[in-house]
Amino acid sequence: MRQVFESLDRDRKGSLDFDSVYDCLNSLGLQPDRGQVESLVKKYDIDGDGSIGYEEF
Repeated sequence: MRQVFESLDRDRKGSLDFDSVYDCLNSLGLQPDRGQVESLVKKYDIDGDGSIGYEEF
């Protein structure tokens, strides 16, 4: 799991922000819209910091 998370955390901030999640989904060919990505991040952002940390992932 850690390796997958780190591969998605391209800027090495230790969390997945909107751009990281959006880029990941696009690379999988899913072409999400902005609202879908915002909802996804919000759903899994348990601590409310606006990103998905490893523990939340």
